Amino acid sequence: MSERKLTKAEARRKQAFEELKLQMLEAGYQTKELKLGVVQANIWAIVASAPFCILVLVVYGMLHGNPLLEDYSRWLLMAAIIIGIVVHELLHGLTWALFAKNGWKSIEFGVIWQYATPYCTCSEPMKKGPMILAAIMPTIILGFLPAVLGILLGKGFLIAFSLILIIGGGGDMLIILNILKYRSKTKEKLYLDHPYEVGTFVFEK
Repeated sequence: MSERKLTKAEARRKQAFEELKLQMLEAGYQTKELKLGVVQANIWAIVASAPFCILVLVVYGMLHGNPLLEDYSRWLLMAAIIIGIVVHELLHGLTWALFAKNGWKSIEFGVIWQYATPYCTCSEPMKKGPMILAAIMPTIILGFLPAVLGILLGKGFLIAFSLILIIGGGGDMLIILNILKYRSKTKEKLYLDHPYEVGTFVFEK
């Protein structure tokens, strides 16, 4: 299978990564790639998010009935989801920017049009905690929080919105699982968001 053709922005980030990688190697770090294919990530994102979605539906159903059958504007829901997708990527960027030395200068947004996949990426390596926090923050704010509010308030609209955004965060959950399950004997590790694919690089020594 041929590799996906990179955009100019992706090619530029790839070149910048190669330069960073060389600097890290000179500093004594080794590099490990924790990569997920875009198609693979989209498929497994549904699998990873399914338990959370089922839990939300079961709890809401026991208290209020089926939220997907309730009377609310589907057009309004669609508009909210589109806005939510944009905010999802902004939350990635905002969280990364809080920990990046260069702030927003290290953050970049784009879309992999071939797979209709929007993304946010950070060009600075950082520790595990900030990397995981940046990955999960959108799902917490736009997925889990609306789900809890929807259950408490009995609002099917919030539940429907939260389910889509939890599924949308499934790829981020996979990245987190990849980071958590990676084991090595090295003491020092830094994590870098993949500059043009779905995944993470680990610099370790």
